[in-house]
This record gives sequence, structure tokens and C-alpha cells, in this order.
Amino acid sequence: MAQSPSKSEQPLRLVMFDCDGTLIDSFGAIVAALQSGWRAIDREPPAEYLLRETVGLPLSGAVLRLDPGLTEAGLDAIVAHYRKTLAVRDNVLMHGVREVVGKLRQKGFFIGISTGMGRDRLDEILAGHNLSDSFDSLQTADRSPGKPNPQMLLNAMDELGVEARHTVMIGDAVHDMAMARNAGVPAIGVTWGAGAGPTLKMAGAGVVIDDFSDLVDIIIEQTSGTQE
Repeated sequence: MAQSPSKSEQPLRLVMFDCDGTLIDSFGAIVAALQSGWRAIDREPPAEYLLRETVGLPLSGAVLRLDPGLTEAGLDAIVAHYRKTLAVRDNVLMHGVREVVGKLRQKGFFIGISTGMGRDRLDEILAGHNLSDSFDSLQTADRSPGKPNPQMLLNAMDELGVEARHTVMIGDAVHDMAMARNAGVPAIGVTWGAGAGPTLKMAGAGVVIDDFSDLVDIIIEQTSGTQE
């Protein structure tokens, strides 16, 4: 766990990142693992664009949402095959992540992750990229209700003693924006993952960006505490 930011006259500020599609480029590996899960039970997988739209949601619920006619045994088989097939090593860190995380830490921010994946997989991904000590709060869907339920954000704010108006959620999907809205937290949408700019705006993003290098100044503005 990263060390707490140094005290200053600024309020405590917290940046929560989604993981898949925001911090890491995992879509190829996730979609391939999901497709192979359906094929393992001799069932045609859903269209790729539908699979991509569910990335970040709790796994079992996402699978049922995509294929409501699945039996319980079929659901269990797809989930088990997915977990066995998904290779953490295939996840690529988005360009600029290390620099942005480093700058935020230097400026005294708390940094966290709110993700639909399980804690074991998140820990493995962070360790693989030497980022295990870079985050103050790790919120996963196997320990809280999944997105768009606000509980993961509420847990992080409570854990670190930060108010909603000094917190920001950054994500690539509409359920990230919805979670932020449900928690009363400003949201920043990013376009290098699942969501397009207009879609993220409609879902509640106050700002939408196309490049990681633009994040730090926007985060400072979003967490200034002036939002009502």
C-alpha cells in the first residue's frame, strides 16, 4: 500500500481509476477468453462489441446479461473457463500511466482503483507492472457490489477520509460514469477504452479526454472542492 500524501493546506484529494480499458489495455485478452468460454460449452458467443460493453461489470452478471438463456451449469462453465483462460501477462499498461501516477503522488493525492475484476487478478496485474505500492485503496467487485453500485467509491472515501467533492472517478465505460454519479463524485471519461466521448458525456462525465497526459491538470480542477 502506498504511503499517505503529505499534509498541506489543500484538502485531502482522491483519484479513483477504473482498471480494464483505463489503466491497462486488456480488451483483446478479455474478449478472447470470453469467446472461448461460450465455445467450450458448444454455444455461439455474443458479438464482440457486446462483449466489450460488459468489461468492468461483475463477471457472472455480465455473462447472464449477454446470454439470459444459460443454465446454471452453463454459466458456471463459462466463468470457470474464462478464469482459467485469461492470461494476466497479456495485459498491457496504457501509455502514460506511470507518469500520471507519479505526478499525482508528488502533488499529494490519494490514488485508488475501483474495478469489476477480482482482487487476486488485480494484485497479479499490479505486481506484473511493478505498481503494487502505488495505490492507497483497491476496491474490487468480489468484495463489494459491482458497478454501477456506488459502494466501492464510498468504501474508498470512507477508508481514506476524503469527501465526495474532493474525489474523482476516471473510467472508459458508462458504468464507471454511473457509479460516480451514484456516489455523488465528479467523473472523467477517457476514450481509449470501451466508450466514445458523446456516450461518456451522456452517462455523466464532466470532462472527456483523449490522452493520459491531459489528466493531471484536469484532476486538480475537478477535485478543487468547488463542485456543488
